[in-house]
Amino acid sequence: VPATGGGWSWGNLRRINTFLGYSSNCEDQAAVSHYNGVARFFRAMFYFEKVKRFGDVPWVETELNSTDEQLYAPRDSREFIMQKMLEDIDFAIENLPSAVSTFRVNKWAALALKAEFCLYEGTFRKYHAGHKPTLGTLPEDAQSADYYLDLAAKAAKQVMDSGIYSLAS
Repeated sequence: VPATGGGWSWGNLRRINTFLGYSSNCEDQAAVSHYNGVARFFRAMFYFEKVKRFGDVPWVETELNSTDEQLYAPRDSREFIMQKMLEDIDFAIENLPSAVSTFRVNKWAALALKAEFCLYEGTFRKYHAGHKPTLGTLPEDAQSADYYLDLAAKAAKQVMDSGIYSLAS
C-alpha cells in the first residue's frame, strides 16, 4: 500500500459515526430520523466502496478514539458487512423523503444504491462461487447470489414502478 492513498481511509466513516452518535441530542425527532437516514445512506455507500476494493473489512458503527481496541480489530466477513449495509440502506429508504430532488438524497436514491450494491454482490457471488481465496471467509449460512440478485431486482422495480424517473431517449 502506498504511503498515501490505497483506499484504506476511514475519515468519512468516522464523521458519519460521530453524527449518528450525537444526533439523538436533537429534540426534533423528524429531523433526527431524516438525517440519520442520510447518514446511514452514506455509510452504506462508504462500505460498498470498501467491499468492492477489499472484500472483508472491519465494521465500525461508533466513533473511535485513538486508544480504542477496535482500531486493531480483524476484518469482519463479507456476509456480515453486506447484512449491515442492508440494515443501513433499508433504514434510509424508510426515513428519507420520496419527493424528487436534484440536490438531496431521497428514497429513490437509496433504492437505486440498494439495487446497485445488491446487483454487485449477487453477480460477484455467482461468478466467484467455489473460489476459496475470494469467498472462503463467508459463513456456511451466507446468503446466496440469488438472494442479492432478487433484492436488486425488487429495489430497481420499485424505482421503475414509481413512474417518477424515466430514461431519456
